[in-house]
Amino acid sequence: MNATPTIPVEPDPGSSRIRHEEMARRQSPNTGVLDRLLDATVEELRESGFASLTVRLVARRAGVSAATAYNYVSSKEHLLASLFWRELSALPRPVAGDDSTASARVGHLVGGISALVQAEPELSPAYRVALLADDPDTARVRHAIAEHLMGEFIWALGEELSDDDRESVQLAFIGGMTLAGTGLISHHAVALRVAGLVDRLGSTSAATAG
Repeated sequence: MNATPTIPVEPDPGSSRIRHEEMARRQSPNTGVLDRLLDATVEELRESGFASLTVRLVARRAGVSAATAYNYVSSKEHLLASLFWRELSALPRPVAGDDSTASARVGHLVGGISALVQAEPELSPAYRVALLADDPDTARVRHAIAEHLMGEFIWALGEELSDDDRESVQLAFIGGMTLAGTGLISHHAVALRVAGLVDRLGSTSAATAG
């Protein structure tokens, strides 16, 4: 396998996906404010970096009061976790077709996540810090991210692998992304290796069944 499989994609219209606005700490009728805050977070990180980031600075850049911002996020960690959730939940799924295989779907899924992480180098360290925070609001977003990823892998792997093999693929992805975060392996390599693992496990399952 020389490249991450490329197959047509379309946005997932499923109502089961949680909209990123619903991860806000409080409900507000003006859901566009959260998007403005998240967009301002990206700009602030590019300009000043994670260490200097504060909710007040983001609020000022977004053109809202700090009090309004705190209706949506409780900390900069919560802000960054919400940003990652927004971008992750917007990634499209591959279109399921007769020629679609588990390895192709997983390759697309992991490749998309890897591309997302690599797209903004300034955000990668911030995301890692944010997703390790233990405050309740950030933990709630992290739980939504974990559930979303589990659902995506279950969908991508389909019925072609056993439950144990599906778990092995997910653990390989988590381990690979962790190593990629340290610079020991590229995110692109993670996508290739996880898709390759699915191929090998699928071949083994087929041979055993035969």
